Amino acid sequence: MEKVFEAKQELMSVLGWSENPFVKDLRLENKEDFLKFYCPFESASMVKKLAFDTKACILLGPKGVGKTSALHYVMYSLPKEEFVTFFFKQPPESLDEFAAEIGAAKHGIVHKIRSMFAGKKPKGATRSQIAERVRYFDNHKVVFFIDEAHLLKNTDMYMEFKYLLDELPDLRMVLCALGKDSFPDSLLHIVGEGNVFYRNKFVAKEMREIIAHRIAAVGGSGLVPFDSEFLDKTFTEQNLLTPRYVFDELNNYLADLALDDKRMDKLRAKRPKVISVTDAKKAENTTGTSQTQTIIPEMTALEKQYEHDSLVAGIIEESKNARQAKQNEKNIVDADKNAQQEDTEEGSETEASDSAEPKANGHSLNFLTTMHAEWWVQLSPSQQQILSLLLPSTAGLTLAQIMAKTKLSQNTAFNALYQLRGDDKAEIARKPEVPFPLISVKKQVVGKKKRNIYFANEKIRNIFTMN
Repeated sequence: MEKVFEAKQELMSVLGWSENPFVKDLRLENKEDFLKFYCPFESASMVKKLAFDTKACILLGPKGVGKTSALHYVMYSLPKEEFVTFFFKQPPESLDEFAAEIGAAKHGIVHKIRSMFAGKKPKGATRSQIAERVRYFDNHKVVFFIDEAHLLKNTDMYMEFKYLLDELPDLRMVLCALGKDSFPDSLLHIVGEGNVFYRNKFVAKEMREIIAHRIAAVGGSGLVPFDSEFLDKTFTEQNLLTPRYVFDELNNYLADLALDDKRMDKLRAKRPKVISVTDAKKAENTTGTSQTQTIIPEMTALEKQYEHDSLVAGIIEESKNARQAKQNEKNIVDADKNAQQEDTEEGSETEASDSAEPKANGHSLNFLTTMHAEWWVQLSPSQQQILSLLLPSTAGLTLAQIMAKTKLSQNTAFNALYQLRGDDKAEIARKPEVPFPLISVKKQVVGKKKRNIYFANEKIRNIFTMN
């Protein structure tokens, strides 16, 4: 097993790849990873449509062809200073669900008590309530991304979508579905045939584009090490239904290549010495020729197509810069984690305290309720998970401890903590009713290094009922 791992690492080194680009599941990664690895097709056109006052778009296609990824690309690509976005993993079956998803529901304890004393049941959400929520984001266009729209059982909601689009000039919608048969004609009329996009199976040219894009994202060039003969055999009708099928074949090829000494020797022999563009130019100026090949990842055909488009070109540039940003973030995460590992004595004390029953304000915490925090539903699952962990912990937790208890990845945990601290201005703009910052961070010196300890803010802790 160790030999296989070492062989794969050697292959990455020979290819000049920072990581394997074909094991990334973009549905589970963060925005930076997504924009770096995702190769847009119709998605780039959808960005332009929404940016230039299209009321609604529909994306249609069979299961597994990347419709959800296309929605995420559009959502991540819209300028934050102009747009506020909401993503529905499934369509809301009622106005109550719709309102709760966008933080417009009035189901808090005060609302329930008032209704009880008035001798009435709490009223459900209304279209006006949702419209009021949209208008709250003054000077911003609000976009609802509704995935799996074909699963909607309450077809009356399609008409609610239509009424909202009619009523609110700054509202946009993007619906994703297998087909448009269930959509009423009135809704399709608002969308317009020119704003219906189709994502069917891929063609070989598109798949080559996707592969080259991912290889460039990790520092490689072209389609190396995949030759045309192998790719032609791989691009079967079945495999072209989704990139995932093709990536499985590519990973099998890489595994075989890494363990084949003869093929690896040939690959090493072909590998040029890589130097920077600046050094290559200096060498050319000095000798007249460059004896060293400089590998510069070429622009993909799609990037060339949008090179002079200010909106989409900016998105492409953002995805190129994301790799360095992610590395900087990883350095911070690793520093925090390493500091904890080096402090064995403090770690032992922390482990002992973790085994004891958590305390807060002198009382045992048997459970935590969110009934006094109506904004709780607006937090992401990772934010809720981390805050639930920090609320009963008066001693605070390190990043490594949070990761261990929540099973979140480094990037996910770090991003959630960054947002909970109130350092993400875009997150604050998206969720104005959430009283950021929800947590605070203090540095403790352990040995000769500092590490971050995270706490729930005391004012936030007092909002929750703890028994």
